[in-house]
Amino acid sequence: ARLMPGAVSASEDYGILELLLQTEGARQRGLSLDFFRGLEPVERLAWRWLLYNEKALGELQHASNARVAVYEELCKNPAGEYRALFEFAELDWPAQSAAFVDASTHSEKSAYFSVFKDPQRAAFGWKHKLPEEAQARIMAVVAGSAPGVLFGL
Repeated sequence: ARLMPGAVSASEDYGILELLLQTEGARQRGLSLDFFRGLEPVERLAWRWLLYNEKALGELQHASNARVAVYEELCKNPAGEYRALFEFAELDWPAQSAAFVDASTHSEKSAYFSVFKDPQRAAFGWKHKLPEEAQARIMAVVAGSAPGVLFGL
């Protein structure tokens, strides 16, 4: 929808893809720019997501001071998940934070970047908006990967 800043669409940003080709996951799979150029835009985006998240998970694997937070889990149970993140960070869960999470997840503002959204719709709305064929292409890329497993794929 061109709501994010940038001159190049994310699916056509081959500079980012070149950087991602340097990751262990891309090297192990023998990926190349030619491979990416032959894909549909939605598949390139799925590969970007996969390689970013694979790298992040690998970097965090042995970090005792880091915790992976899955967006969809945060949206299913905002108060519980955010409270657990506060506890992990050894922070108090003040009433102000609880009130903000409650207010921001029980009201809706239409602005694109608004944090006041229905969390279920924000996290899972793509299932109704994205064509089934595109969903299948994405699933084919991410299924079985470490990040994909976080989503049951």
